[in-house]
Amino acid sequence: MTQGLQCFDANGNLVIDVTDHLTKTLGSFTTPVGSGSNPYLMSGTVVDDGFLLGTPWYVSVGGFNFTSVLAISVTGNKLSWSYNYSPLDGNTIFKVIYGVF
Repeated sequence: MTQGLQCFDANGNLVIDVTDHLTKTLGSFTTPVGSGSNPYLMSGTVVDDGFLLGTPWYVSVGGFNFTSVLAISVTGNKLSWSYNYSPLDGNTIFKVIYGVF
């Protein structure tokens, strides 16, 4: 008798199987509001060895406006982020959730 995990939608379509990749959330952070020597360029890094365990993913929540666009890249165990802050945007901050699958 075969065993495993399979989930189906209301129409009987297979939506997940034990061979699918499930995500793992590693953490989250909130970007700061402009300050420092260049208050209009915000950047930072997150170092997490968990990135080495799979394929990285991330999602940005909030901070949506017309001039501040968050750029994110992951190399090895390091996630780097940056955006140009405009005082016209008010207190633009981004919450970023990240992990691997």
